[in-house]
Amino acid sequence: MDNQEHDPFDDLLIRLEPNLPSREARYIHLRLKMYKFFEWGRCKESWERADETLTRLVKNVRAGEHVRSYSYVYTIAQYVFSEYRRMEKRDESIANNATPPTARVADPTLDCKKECMARLEHDKRELLERYYSGEASEDLAEMLGISVENLRLRIHRIKKKLMQCYHDCLKGSGPQ
Repeated sequence: MDNQEHDPFDDLLIRLEPNLPSREARYIHLRLKMYKFFEWGRCKESWERADETLTRLVKNVRAGEHVRSYSYVYTIAQYVFSEYRRMEKRDESIANNATPPTARVADPTLDCKKECMARLEHDKRELLERYYSGEASEDLAEMLGISVENLRLRIHRIKKKLMQCYHDCLKGSGPQ
């Protein structure tokens, strides 16, 4: 009997590409398909997006997800593609709305915003920062040991608390 551990990802590669001669050939073929998917979508860094897709696929398969066809793989690729597009739009929006430093207008509500962020518990502030920094929601939720839906609910509750603080501060005409 073989001393190597059984790898569910190897089984997936065999199911997806049974006619290719080796694990390496199957993996390269799958990676190339993912690269082409992102190239067709005109993604910058298509190889990196393909690798991100395969990393998520391997993680899911080794966690026990049963994958039968390429449709599951392309579903993951679509999520990666959607995240890419959101980040691209966000970056484009930031670039288009950037005001030169000399032309910036003072924000009269900035003190309230700073005060409310400072009042927020450290772990909640850090969670907000990581959530809005572009970190994948799935990765952040996994790190916390919760579902993506529960992560979004936590973020909503933190934002609600911040907004209440912000409105209270504005009513009082400044930080208290």
